Amino acid sequence: MADKQAVQQAEKQVSDFVARNGKTNPAYPSQLANLANVYLANGMLKEADETFNKSIELQKSFPNSKSELPQAYTNYAMSLANKSSEKSLSQATRQDLQKQVQTVLKSGLVYANKCPVASSERLYYLFNMIEASRMAGMKTEEQAQMAFLEQELKALESNDKLQPQEIMQIAYTLLRMAGLQCFSPAFRAARMMPPIQVVSDSAPDKPQTVKEKKFK
Repeated sequence: MADKQAVQQAEKQVSDFVARNGKTNPAYPSQLANLANVYLANGMLKEADETFNKSIELQKSFPNSKSELPQAYTNYAMSLANKSSEKSLSQATRQDLQKQVQTVLKSGLVYANKCPVASSERLYYLFNMIEASRMAGMKTEEQAQMAFLEQELKALESNDKLQPQEIMQIAYTLLRMAGLQCFSPAFRAARMMPPIQVVSDSAPDKPQTVKEKKFK
């Protein structure tokens, strides 16, 4: 059941924004994208899709907005993937949402590929395609996206003309990919955590320990 009050409040925020700033304000597309997420969270899938597409079309009309489009697509894909993971959904609705995740990701990839090959915008998008597929429970798509990104990174690593910033983006993407296999907190957070001891597989279970097999 939709939270009518939350929906009405989100719609009012958009109308108030338009009243203050007009529809030509560069922030208007993001206002619509936020409204689309509220619709989606409340199960209003048709309204969410229509509002998101409207936000994208408006975003395209603003100059120098192409670099922002990949992020807009990935944000909505993540929201769709998160919605599809809800246990209360019917199988048909879940499958529809999974298909929508794929559609949004493929549409956004067109704009991500227009960014420089080693740019944060493009590499983050390719990584987020993996993450969104995982969130939506689409293992085949997740594995395909993982293989594709690995291939892209290997090709970039063989380029001896990379700039320092590009090397950093590649390294950070690899770090994020490693985090998919084994959770790794940020360095600053890790420094505040108690140490974890690696023990043999036959050792008894104790707090702050991890078995060698799992660690590997």
